[in-house]
Amino acid sequence: MDKKTQKVIDEFVEMIGHLGTGIGLSKAACQLYALLFIKGEPLSLDEMTKELKMSKGNVSINIRTLENWGAVRKIWEKGSRKDFYQCEENVSKVIVKRLREGLDKRLNLLKEFIERAKADSDLKQIGKLANLVLQAETILGLLKEENIRLFLSTK
Repeated sequence: MDKKTQKVIDEFVEMIGHLGTGIGLSKAACQLYALLFIKGEPLSLDEMTKELKMSKGNVSINIRTLENWGAVRKIWEKGSRKDFYQCEENVSKVIVKRLREGLDKRLNLLKEFIERAKADSDLKQIGKLANLVLQAETILGLLKEENIRLFLSTK
């Protein structure tokens, strides 16, 4: 690979890493996803370790995180004993899934708080807070991949 192409890859990977940290994600996980995305082919842990100059442990932990998010999947390569990984190229699918999971988790924590607050206080605002949670759950219900895809296709 020529130096100019490698420079573009390096800059893209670094940029996506910074973008990820800006929204509270692991820089390493975002860089791994970016590398798999820009390379457009399955890579082994060893290849990712070498390319990103990360420890194999760090790569392994973050690849598992990406697998849990549905952002990458392990694939089999004929004739090799190594694990290879390929990214989910539908970025909106990955983003929507992560957004839904994150909001769902936080809304559940808020609902637990509301139940405790109702039992421990007579604050009138708790009812308003419960209504906000219901509205947020309605919005969360709209965050489906097909709705996001439709929205993105109109832009």
